[in-house]
Amino acid sequence: MVSQYWVYHQELLSGIKKATPMLTITNIYYLCFISLTPFATSWLNDSFLSRDSAIATAKI
Repeated sequence: MVSQYWVYHQELLSGIKKATPMLTITNIYYLCFISLTPFATSWLNDSFLSRDSAIATAKI
């Protein structure tokens, strides 16, 4: 999943001549949160009735 978004980002950002530090940092944070999605959904699946896992998954 992360690699698919990485490819999309490469295509999207290919037209940019110079990436600013803010764009780079934003892109890294976005990919970080996407990489946490499988972990959060697995945690929610394992402990479906847990309030903490439901809150964490809803925030991602």
